[in-house]
Amino acid sequence: MDSHSWLLHICHTVITFVLSIGSYWSSFASKFQFQNVTKGLEWLPTGYYTIPVADELGFPGMKTPFHLGLLALEDTYCLASLALVVSLMYSIGTKHFSVYSKKRLTSLEILDLEKKIRHILSNKLGSSNCPSVSVHNILCPKSTKGEEAVELNVNIVEPGDGTKMLVDVTKHIGHLIRRGQLSTSDVTPDYIDKVLRERVQCPDPDMVLKFGSVPSTCGYLPWQLRLTEIISAPSLRDFGVQKLQAALKVFSKIEGRFGK
Repeated sequence: MDSHSWLLHICHTVITFVLSIGSYWSSFASKFQFQNVTKGLEWLPTGYYTIPVADELGFPGMKTPFHLGLLALEDTYCLASLALVVSLMYSIGTKHFSVYSKKRLTSLEILDLEKKIRHILSNKLGSSNCPSVSVHNILCPKSTKGEEAVELNVNIVEPGDGTKMLVDVTKHIGHLIRRGQLSTSDVTPDYIDKVLRERVQCPDPDMVLKFGSVPSTCGYLPWQLRLTEIISAPSLRDFGVQKLQAALKVFSKIEGRFGK
């Protein structure tokens, strides 16, 4: 098979993969019925859970997500509030975090977020118990070669990352075929899915906190949200400890109905 033929094969397989996911998403999205749920969040799909009035809940005994996704769909938001949510959730057991930002975060903003998380955890846990923190774009993880293992990883997801990842994977597969390390018959939608998951190295989120009034799951691909509970809040700016407690109360009451 010449280079033109196998390149067409790779592109066709990638397109098939994307279209199959799109078909699933259309079916998934059609199940949502829009309704007026609360003032300030006029049109959110059922299946989104709005945060109730916070009370003195406390964190002990609450179910916590293994991977928390944070969806910031506001034009402006407070990095300090974002750092507080990440720090508190890490301190009660959440191991993975991903943050989708409507606007691209600058390098200085990413460093500032990392510093704020370290500061909060240092005050809460003590300097000697403060974990190593890494905040980075999901496509550019920081190298830990020769360094201590990172204990708190925050993956930043931005507009266009999904497209770039598919292009990079296509180039990588083409390179393997040219070197004879991969056959075109091995390039299937399942293989592409496997490669994508290996690159991200992060489990699907079991809980997403969505900030802003836009009814969208931008930044989280359809196959990442099949088992995800989405909890909505009007704004990240005033999202503090009490509202986080209320969100966890909602999450703790949700019954997984896998196979029921």
